[in-house]
Amino acid sequence: MRRSMRRLGVGVGIITAVVAAVFVVRLVGTHAVYSADDRHDLFATADGNRAVVADTPNDGSNASGPSELWSVSASGAKTDLGVIAIANCHDVVVNSMHSLSTGHLGVTAFCLEDDDGPTYYLTVDLPSLHAATVTRLASEISDVAGPIGTGAWATRYHFEPDCTWIEQVTSDGSASLPATWPSGSPNVPVPAKDCAGQWQTDDLAITADGRKLYFAAAHYTSAAAADTNQGWGIYCFDETTDTVTTIASGFEYMRGIDVNRDTSALVISAQRDYDAGLWLVDTANGRVRMMADDPLLVSPSFTSDGSTVVTFNSHDVKMIKVPSRSG
Repeated sequence: MRRSMRRLGVGVGIITAVVAAVFVVRLVGTHAVYSADDRHDLFATADGNRAVVADTPNDGSNASGPSELWSVSASGAKTDLGVIAIANCHDVVVNSMHSLSTGHLGVTAFCLEDDDGPTYYLTVDLPSLHAATVTRLASEISDVAGPIGTGAWATRYHFEPDCTWIEQVTSDGSASLPATWPSGSPNVPVPAKDCAGQWQTDDLAITADGRKLYFAAAHYTSAAAADTNQGWGIYCFDETTDTVTTIASGFEYMRGIDVNRDTSALVISAQRDYDAGLWLVDTANGRVRMMADDPLLVSPSFTSDGSTVVTFNSHDVKMIKVPSRSG
């Protein structure tokens, strides 16, 4: 599955290929709700207080069929949702997805029969999987946060040197650097295209009201250093106040970020202080706590009530309880 690794950004080489399930539930403690082997690719996100799993068969290295979607409860009970349909696309392969405050599923996907063709962003009805909107995206966009119809942000990937940056996406699917961005301080990350600037930006999450964007950024003195994985900070761009603030720092090998509904906490997949796994970050004071010590957990997402995080590694989808803020 050639495209699915783009969403993991720079540093994907430290993890194994993400693989998915023979249709068997295996519980590990009370957290793993979907089991995997090496003949499928896997992606999962929270939907309400359940998980949605995109399960894509592969031929050992690339997708060999459409993504089948499953709704999975915390107990491991599964509901087969079927496959997504796009006009003139025989097999839709899911590249990433996230739950939207409208109740839809936001999905980036491509057509299996045109693997080098365009990437699409879909807003999908659940549980019918009807694609309410389909937007053809600009090239090399690897992930989208927020519904495009009312504004969206996306990450774009550049090869040799490897770097990523964030762009704004319009209703026609085109993407560009932000028209305005706070400046005036050397500590404010500034999105730059094609590794041309001193910052690269990646791993973004947008709040339910669309007014705040949380993202990771790394500062480099030259584009040649952009393929390293050190010095990632977490920042918040507030569209209402037109400000960028620093939330936390010291992360490496970023592999996903999400914000809960009340914006009080972030969950991050990354390495920090030589430990890799999931981290909880308090958005008010920047306090960082390790939530799960597993270097292979990627792309975490909060359930709607914020009590649980859905994530996955190379074998399982897991639903992990969020510890109390005093823990």
